[in-house]
Amino acid sequence: MKLTISGKQMELTQGIKDNVESKLSRLDKYISPDTDVKVTVSAKKGRHKIEVTITPKNGHVIRAEESQENLYPAIDLVVDKLKIQLKKYKDKMQKRHQENKSIRFDSPEINDSILEEDLEDFKNAKPDFIAFNYYGGTTVRYISKQEGDAIKQRVSQLKLGKDNMQEFMTGLMTEPGIAQGCTNDLQETTSYGMGIDPIGLISTMRQLWERYHLPLLITENGCGVEDTLTADGKVHDDYRIDYLRVHIQACQKALHEGIRLMGYSPWSAFDLVSTHQGIRKRYGFIYVDRDDESIKECKRIRKDSFYWYKKVIASNGNDLD
Repeated sequence: MKLTISGKQMELTQGIKDNVESKLSRLDKYISPDTDVKVTVSAKKGRHKIEVTITPKNGHVIRAEESQENLYPAIDLVVDKLKIQLKKYKDKMQKRHQENKSIRFDSPEINDSILEEDLEDFKNAKPDFIAFNYYGGTTVRYISKQEGDAIKQRVSQLKLGKDNMQEFMTGLMTEPGIAQGCTNDLQETTSYGMGIDPIGLISTMRQLWERYHLPLLITENGCGVEDTLTADGKVHDDYRIDYLRVHIQACQKALHEGIRLMGYSPWSAFDLVSTHQGIRKRYGFIYVDRDDESIKECKRIRKDSFYWYKKVIASNGNDLD
């Protein structure tokens, strides 16, 4: 897209420009590279207003605008409105069999192979529910592309270990030119630096429910940390119980609000190998006695959280103590 971003009676920081450009990239699949997209950001009495105008080659103008105290939610709402308008416009153009290169599929080859019955299938296909994973919240700050690329490069060369885990996780949550994860002293975190944020879970459910009105399924939610096996063969993981308790309470609150939550799946039943941190980062209710150097006997040992969650299931979530 040919993107122009300007401020109306205000000077835009590079961070705002980069954020706007990143959010608008979600519209790429609807518009061609030579389509004009103009964005105007203004502020009055503490409220931001964002206006977006899209002009395809045939001159058909598509507009959306939104006002918010915070600029970034306003951008999301504008993009959502534009996606709906652009989808309707694309469907209309396809139906009329008009050749319009401003509205396209991913490639000409795909476009040539689409039949009328395919379009009808696309139109009628509807998901039955929305499934998502949730672990925690991250606080971010703006980071330039140059600084972000340097961090990504440094992290890619790390020999991962306990001493540089925080640096690795920060690098993992860095998007050059957009944002970088940073410390939030007001938020509790796990020993691996993941924010423990049940409020973020209910906010996610509210947003998905209000936007799509489809049943929700939480497919993963868990506390990944290092566990200690005591000399008498026990694992006392009160921290995992505390984590799961507040997130299950968030689910209960969502249900009371009328959100259709069809299921909650904690991660996980037993310890498994983590993508980046091996077996030492554990999520399970059942401890697997092995480490990254030796598989030992892989003996299964029930943790305290196992007995707690068994009680939660038996009480249908009424007993969370």
